[in-house]
Order: sequence, then structure tokens, then C-alpha cells
Amino acid sequence: MANPGAMRHARAGRWYEAAGIIGFLCRPEVDALIRTHDRLFGKGTGERYFKMAYTKHLGGELAVRLQPMLERKAVATAEPPADKAADDGTH
Repeated sequence: MANPGAMRHARAGRWYEAAGIIGFLCRPEVDALIRTHDRLFGKGTGERYFKMAYTKHLGGELAVRLQPMLERKAVATAEPPADKAADDGTH
């Protein structure tokens, strides 16, 4: 959430592009996924799985999990805006 470029892509629904910017953060998990797939299904299958089936669905899965965190929520407040409070002479 700290990368402005990734956030712009995510808010625009370009999840795969957002993941491409910050994907290096997930590298240990991706490597573990590939090793496990290789161990279960044979050497070389993990890399193919990650590049094909896994990434094919990545954008949609990220959207389902992360979109709720990106939605801006309106919050009501009883406080006047900062410029309004300064103009009323109470400060």
C-alpha cells in the first residue's frame, strides 16, 4: 500500500500491473510455491504452473481480496473544515 504506482494501478483495476511493480516482495512465497509444485508433480512443472495457470487468475484473486481495502469510505465529522474554523474567530 506504500507504493504510489502500484496503488494507482490497483485503484484502476489493473491488478496484474500493480503486482508487477511490487511482486519482488512476494518472491520468497513464489519460490516456495514453485518448489512445492516441482516436488509434487515433477521438476520444471512449478515454473510453468506459476507463469501460466497461477498468473492467469492472479488479477481477479487480488481484486477479490484487496478491493475492499482500497474503497474510500466517507466519514462524517462534527468538526468544521480547518479553513472554516480559522475564519470564525475562535482560533
